[in-house]
Amino acid sequence: MAKREKTERIERGGYRVSITPDHRERGGVIYRSYRIRYTIDGQRVTKTAATLKEARKEASTIIDQLKAKGGAVATYSPAEVAVIELALETCTKAGVKLSKAVMEYAEAIQHLPAGVSLVEAMRQFKVLKAKQEYDPINIRKVINLFLQELKERNESGSISALHYGNRKRWLKRVADYFNAPIGDISSTDIEGFLRSLKGGPLTRNHHRSAVVGLFRYAQRKKFISREGRTEADYSLRETEAPTAILAYTPEQARHIIENIDERWRAYAALSLFAGIRREELFRMSWAEVKADHIEVTAAKSKTGLRRIVPIPANLRAWLDTITSKEGMVCPTFDNEQTRSATIGYYLRGVAKSGGFPVVKNGLRHSFISYRVAQIKNLPQTAYEAGNTPEVITTHYNKVATEQEAERFFSIYPPAESAA
Repeated sequence: MAKREKTERIERGGYRVSITPDHRERGGVIYRSYRIRYTIDGQRVTKTAATLKEARKEASTIIDQLKAKGGAVATYSPAEVAVIELALETCTKAGVKLSKAVMEYAEAIQHLPAGVSLVEAMRQFKVLKAKQEYDPINIRKVINLFLQELKERNESGSISALHYGNRKRWLKRVADYFNAPIGDISSTDIEGFLRSLKGGPLTRNHHRSAVVGLFRYAQRKKFISREGRTEADYSLRETEAPTAILAYTPEQARHIIENIDERWRAYAALSLFAGIRREELFRMSWAEVKADHIEVTAAKSKTGLRRIVPIPANLRAWLDTITSKEGMVCPTFDNEQTRSATIGYYLRGVAKSGGFPVVKNGLRHSFISYRVAQIKNLPQTAYEAGNTPEVITTHYNKVATEQEAERFFSIYPPAESAA
């Protein structure tokens, strides 16, 4: 095997030129070539020669010519040449000369704190510059404007009273904590507020979601920069421990549906045996309850997505016991909070009469738990419930047995049970 040639450096009188082998093989034939490289006045120059002898002769001639002209030549290794080529290419794309880029970087790096890169300093400057382009507006004023928008959306039916009420309560705590322009509040400040709250990760994450919504509203209204993520988005979201999902036993579910006030029988039946959410039921009309399915429209769905939920036989039997099916499915009240409180009152009374506690969201949780056990199809259950397969897998899978599911979906009105 032929000995591999190395780069040569021709040096004389303080001038240097490099000669690098650049042989190519084509069709089994080796075509020899040599690159002669040198730099003059900051410009890289490359020439070629067919033989080493010719390359050495050319290098010697270049040095003589440069000596005569008083030129300055420097030679570089292949690795150094690659770095220079990359730097030249990068600077060319950016529209700046390499010499200028190097001088400005060398000057800037002297003024940067230890551990801070020039890129990081540039980004911080960009954020500061963006802040200066907006008039400072106190976060309390932004909260008032945001809550007014949420109130109007609640009155129009696009968000629930529960959603509006929660945001109002959580953002009041934000207003009590902060008294500064919203553009001056950092993610670190927001995390300090969250740590000041009583409660666990779930409580802090609820408040964080309200702050994120507030900052995105401010971004939309141009109270802060529209560029990139907001400071609230950069705040830390805590990891929540998976909560155990509780469901009513089939016997408890039977007691509820048989003893609930007749005005709320449709609510209980549709939540128990179809998993429709409370806020969706409050907006649902009988026109959306079809012969064999329930249509949850996108406008009334919590997720904003339309879904079709099948009506099992026992649910159809319970719906058939309801004589009046015009207008809204649930009784109407002056506001949604009063309606929520009323159904809560009736559920607590029924549970107490049966000797068992009320389970939060127990009607819907029962449907999902028993539906998973019944059909053993997580994506289908997730679709019917308006959830994700990940949530169903994490919280509902293996909560109920197949035998319990059979008893649950065999809950019929008393007359039909006797028959």
